[in-house]
Order: sequence, then structure tokens, then C-alpha cells
Amino acid sequence: MNELREMPATPQENIRAIRIFFGAIVVGAIMFSLIVLAMGTMNKPVSPLKEYENIVLGIAFALGVICYLVARRGYNKGIANAKESLISLPDKLNQYRTTLIRYLALCEGPALFGIILFFVTGNYLMFIITALMITAMLTKTPTRQRVIDELALDWQQQENFDR
Repeated sequence: MNELREMPATPQENIRAIRIFFGAIVVGAIMFSLIVLAMGTMNKPVSPLKEYENIVLGIAFALGVICYLVARRGYNKGIANAKESLISLPDKLNQYRTTLIRYLALCEGPALFGIILFFVTGNYLMFIITALMITAMLTKTPTRQRVIDELALDWQQQENFDR
């Protein structure tokens, strides 16, 4: 029988995979925004929530703030755990990836919710939520230097990082 054996990814391949995933999430949210915006300008939606738009907008902002605070707290905690642990570089990168995915998921939820609310209501203020959440995601763009700095990699791990 043929057995498929997976070679462990190098740190550079790990970072590349993380960056591709990050780009897909952010570009997906931006493309969805542009498509819904184009659809909204072609034909104006008749909002079933017209009399409740301010309440819905407040709820959406509150949801965005709560999700952002939870995401930031979880991200800082996950990075601190990875930084303080004495695990190998690949394991630290796995922890970093997991932490970043959780952060992105918590930021993307309110971003997509804002887009959907715009689609339903036609209120452009809903895009503020989306823009803020996409900006929050972009602040954590995974670059080589950011990973090194956030995980506080020592010189040996940095040397292995370049292999």
C-alpha cells in the first residue's frame, strides 16, 4: 500500500500559508462589501427596519465593539502563551496561527453583519462597522517581522526561521 507521508512545513512555508489564509479572509470581506455596495446602488432596498434602523445600528456597533474587545483580549493572551512557552518554533507558529484565526473570525463576524445590514436597510452607516473591523484585521497582518517580534523569538529560532 502507498502511504502518504507529510513532511513538516518549514517556518517560511508556515508563514506563507498563514498569509494566504489572512489574505483570503480580508479580500473576501472586501469583495463581498463591494458586491453588496454595487447591488445597493443599482436598486435601493426598501428597508423593513426603517423605524428601527437607529436601534439596529446601535446593536451592530455594540456587537462590533464587544467582538473586537474579545478578539483583542484573546489575541494578546494567545500570543503571550506562545511567547512564554518553551515549545519548538513549529509549535509556536501553530499557536500563532490558531490565535490569528480566532482573532480574524471574531472581527469578520461583525464586518459581514454590517454588510448584510446595509443590504437589508440601504443605510451606508452600516459600512462603518465593516470598515472598522477590516481595519482591525489589517492591523494584525502576518509579516515575518511581526511574527518574530510578537513571539519574541530568540536568535536560534530566528535562524531556524530563515531555513
